[in-house]
Amino acid sequence: MAFQTFGELRQQLKGEGIEWAVNPAFSDAAAIRRPPLGLLGKLPQGNPEKRIDVQALVRANPPTNALLAEDLFMRGILTQKPPFVGRHGPLTKASAPASSGAGGPTAVDWRNRYGWNWITGIRDQDPCEHCWIYGAAALVEAMVRIEHCVWCSRSEGDYIEANKVTCGQCGDPTNVLNWVASNGQCDLDCVPWVDRDPGDRSGPYWNPPPGRCGGGSNVAPPVYNPPFDRDGRTVKIPAYTSIGNIDDQKAWIQNVGPLVVYFEVYSDFFGWSGNVPYTKSAAATDQGGHIMLAVGFDDGLGCWIVKNSWGTSWGNGGFGLIAYGQCGIDSSDKLGLHLTNPDPWTKRRCHGGGMLESGDGAVHRNFELIAPSAGNSWTHWWRDNSKSNLPWAKAETIGNDVADPPTFTATTYDRNFEMVYRTTGGRLHHRYFDQAAQTWEDGPIFGPSNAIGAVGFIESS
Repeated sequence: MAFQTFGELRQQLKGEGIEWAVNPAFSDAAAIRRPPLGLLGKLPQGNPEKRIDVQALVRANPPTNALLAEDLFMRGILTQKPPFVGRHGPLTKASAPASSGAGGPTAVDWRNRYGWNWITGIRDQDPCEHCWIYGAAALVEAMVRIEHCVWCSRSEGDYIEANKVTCGQCGDPTNVLNWVASNGQCDLDCVPWVDRDPGDRSGPYWNPPPGRCGGGSNVAPPVYNPPFDRDGRTVKIPAYTSIGNIDDQKAWIQNVGPLVVYFEVYSDFFGWSGNVPYTKSAAATDQGGHIMLAVGFDDGLGCWIVKNSWGTSWGNGGFGLIAYGQCGIDSSDKLGLHLTNPDPWTKRRCHGGGMLESGDGAVHRNFELIAPSAGNSWTHWWRDNSKSNLPWAKAETIGNDVADPPTFTATTYDRNFEMVYRTTGGRLHHRYFDQAAQTWEDGPIFGPSNAIGAVGFIESS
């Protein structure tokens, strides 16, 4: 049945002996809100015979997240202790993950792992059928946070506007992740979307609301007109990984991060909340396919922990627990990312010196150092942070007019490095590293003829 009120749903659950609770915030007389879905078809059918060696994957490219790396080392997955592990103190018993060793995790929740939250806030796709876009964006955000320890909200509108997606258009998260792999995904300041102002859904794009993959408004989104520096403000990602075996899915969440997950929504799911995982009522009716982000799992409760895109009024502040095997959640592949490359704007810092962390290298976290050298020159050194011995290498020596240590920053302008220093003639000299050519290029000499002291340099908006 469709369950018109929360009272009807409560009565049905009681009659079937189902233990999960209807959200106590809603009275029996309140009509059940049915948030939009949006999945067109299903994700690829899960193939448990196709295995992913997650342990080999993380050994080949160990995480630069010190807490995760230490966890992997403690469980024997990383056989060599990464050199940066232990600098912030060892994992405490309270912060260490529940686990029975490298091959048998029992519970992971990236909302609170090692004492930190790694998951961005709940969004609301209402009234559009865009779960497939929101779920993909949530995955990108989570992996940047886990792999680079920075917050990185992405714009769903970047994909929606670029691809002229109407409010009622359903789709597939694989298409979104493929597009992001080719084009990157920028921030909400770059291409604003409704989550910048969650209350504003009054325009014709949103009204009348769609339903069941169509109907409602057929108005195109705003014309895609990102700023000139969009490319430098995008997170770049590799191809996604499809994982069909449930043990591998848990190993991925334990050792890498969250997964995009398919789920068939039934009419009772709209009312779920509490600490008992969702199981379907026998009387519930199928409402359609939906995409969420699995941010963890709990073998003790027998469930996946999911991040939804229905706002904070659903479930437990927007998050939920879904029992293993329910409503197709384990019948399809789950999708993961590894080795995200965040934009310089996300990593921006005020640089008053000659060292920064760039997006270069296999794990997109190399160190770049500018140091004065003989003959009033400077030398660019870089450290490969993907290798266990963290080797430094010389890139280039250039210039003959350096008076003070240069200061530089990584910018959103094609991800180039930009540098300014005081010259021996008392002026200011600008040089930039062209990422495409992988060489330093000469910029102008400018400013006063009597500059004093070292230069400070920062990119603004």
